[in-house]
Parts: sequence; C-alpha cells; structure tokens
Amino acid sequence: MCPVEETALLVGVFSGWLDFGGPTSGICIDKTNACKPFFKRNATSISFQSPYFEKLSDDIRATAVTGPGLIPMTMHSGYYRLVKLLMEARERGHAVFLAGSGASRSIAAHMFDDLTNTLGIRAINLCDQTDSAEEHHLEHCLERMGGTGDVFIAICSQGETERLLTTTRLAGDLGMDVVTFTGVSSENRLRGIGNLSFFVCSRANMLVEAAHVCLTRHAIDAALTWQHEILE
Repeated sequence: MCPVEETALLVGVFSGWLDFGGPTSGICIDKTNACKPFFKRNATSISFQSPYFEKLSDDIRATAVTGPGLIPMTMHSGYYRLVKLLMEARERGHAVFLAGSGASRSIAAHMFDDLTNTLGIRAINLCDQTDSAEEHHLEHCLERMGGTGDVFIAICSQGETERLLTTTRLAGDLGMDVVTFTGVSSENRLRGIGNLSFFVCSRANMLVEAAHVCLTRHAIDAALTWQHEILE
C-alpha cells in the first residue's frame, strides 16, 4: 500500500468516527479515489469494516528488529534482548531513561509509568524536558544522571528529531544500552544509533505511533512473564 493509500485509509476511518451523519461519512475525500468507504449505512444500522486494524496488525507483524550495525534479528530475539536489558537494570540498580518527540512523548511517558509501577524498575522520564528553552538541557540531564549499565529508550515515529538524535548519541557515548522505536523511512537516523532497534514498516505516522503503543506495551507484558517464571 502506497503512502497516499495509507493516509486515505486513515482519513476514511477517522472521518467515519467523527461524523456518522454526513453523506461522506467513512469515505475518504480524495480526488484519486485511493480508498473506498469503510462504514456502510442502511436504514437500521451502521456496520464497521476494519481495514485500519488489519493494516496495523500487518505492520506490527512486519516490524524489522535489528541489533548493532542494523544486523537483522527475529522479533523473538529482539524482545528477549529488550526484556533482559530491563530486568538486568532492575537487578543491578541501574536506570531506564525514556525520551520521545512529538506525540511519541506520551508513549514514552506511559512506558515510564509501566516500568515504575508495574515492574518496579527505576525509570527516568526525560519527555517533560524536551520543550525546555535551554538548547542542551536534555544532554545535561543525561550527563548528570546516566552512565554505563543504564538503558536509554528513544521513541520517534520518523526518527529525525535533532534534539532526540543528539541525546540518543550521547547515551551511547556514556555507555548506555540504546533501544529505539521508529518508523516511516528505513533510513531514518535514529534507527541506526540503537544497539537494539524496532522499525515499523509503515509510512503513515498514525500507524507507526499506534504500533509503538502495542510494541512498548508488549515489552512490559513480556517482562512480567519473565519475572513470574523466575519467581516460580
């Protein structure tokens, strides 16, 4: 599916959610006719068709996981590596830093809550610092608090936010294990910085962000499973 079709699909679905009453409800208003109606109306009911969720599911399954140097890994190996990093950080008293840009800040903030409240990991949310007026504020925070053995997780749909790129590179220079969640272009710069990278193969920002929500939540669930198996 091309970017125009992906965007058209999203517009069609969301226009249907926002307005069931209009004559174009659920229809992409696109001169190329790149998509068809996703809501069907009749005299008694409105039925919802789910191409958005099917596409999202396909994109999650197609997520490209890579290690250092963008060496391909299986999804299973990638999650094993991520969960191992998180649990080792907890066991050894290290911290997990989280940072995101744009809408991805809310995803990072949610993961921070899960790490802290659900897994008991010492997590530090840098998301609230990304709008600081001081140009190098994020880097100063990281230099004061981070170091070898800590984990740095960066989330950005396009992987091209300059301040996040600078901070992520610094995390690597400080000896931290860097994990990135990106999408849109496989050549985005943030993807190449990570020791462990999850790249969503979609060019639609909304699909990438939705996939990141699922992927980061699965990391928490996988860590919980790991924890219970150890306890048992």
